[in-house]
Amino acid sequence: MNANNELEFTFLKFIIKGLSKSILVLFTMLLANSSGAYGEVSAPAIIADVPPEASETRLPVYRWVSSQAKPNPRAIVLLIHGLTQRAQSLNTFAEQLAAEQFIIYGIDQRGHGAWHEDDRRGKEGFRCNFKATGDDVDKLVVLLHRDYPDRPLYLVGESIGSAVALHAATEPHSHINGVVLCAFGTKMNKIKLSWFLGDMIHILFHPTQEVLLARYQLAYACENPQTLKITMSDPLARKSLGGLEILRASRYVAKNSRLASKLPTQTALLLLKGAEDKIVSEKSAQSFYDRARSANKELAAVPGNGHMLIGRPDIAPSTVSFIGNWIGKDIATQKEALSSSGSL
Repeated sequence: MNANNELEFTFLKFIIKGLSKSILVLFTMLLANSSGAYGEVSAPAIIADVPPEASETRLPVYRWVSSQAKPNPRAIVLLIHGLTQRAQSLNTFAEQLAAEQFIIYGIDQRGHGAWHEDDRRGKEGFRCNFKATGDDVDKLVVLLHRDYPDRPLYLVGESIGSAVALHAATEPHSHINGVVLCAFGTKMNKIKLSWFLGDMIHILFHPTQEVLLARYQLAYACENPQTLKITMSDPLARKSLGGLEILRASRYVAKNSRLASKLPTQTALLLLKGAEDKIVSEKSAQSFYDRARSANKELAAVPGNGHMLIGRPDIAPSTVSFIGNWIGKDIATQKEALSSSGSL
């Protein structure tokens, strides 16, 4: 079997898995509805499925839609997860945002989720490749603009996912109305030097081995150890990274700084950070914000949160509402601007 056939087989299997999950979700909804009391009002169910864009792009793409979705959603939102996670890690956030009449899409980054399943070891996409992930996102953005030509499109990324979102938004042909960059920065805070040097020396002498991430995550990633324990229990969450993957990640984040001046003025920008973030430099985020060219931009902090903001099961509803309201206000602002210019 050649490489193309292997890739086709892998994503055919991914799509079949997704369809099976979708059928299970629908069946569960039917059972839930049949058991409810007559006249009882419940929150809209969220349908999570594998959309047509997944088979068209042959990429691990997911979608969340409210069962009470209106014909014209407020906007299309594409989520890009952080390092070690996967699209489904943002499930709680996606479901809550979908309930606010947005259609939500998510994609697994290279080296994560469906790309990193055991049967893909040694194959394309098994390891982190952020440039390739950026190409995947660009391809998906084109299709989403084609499928929803009259709906605004926003990207929401977390940590290194926010760097991917930023790169996509600075593409010359971008169809992106705005970006929400969570836990974003261009420089990292200092970490325990003895850990880092020990791991780098180990990689130098054992280049094929990976660095275990648990102690770094427990020390820096989240203010709530129980939340982190739940996210780390995901069987498809990365527990370790190779030396080359770590190097790629640090280089990719370092490129963020120069992109501030490349962000189009019409692309709205929300920088959202945890007030207790121990990983990214607060000064680097402020510096990027000050230099960003976006006409509509905002920098905000989530009190009590560490680095992990949206890729967590206990995300605060106020965080979801803040992001949803910000997108809603930007949609209204852009409509008003178009109306004033006579473009509507």
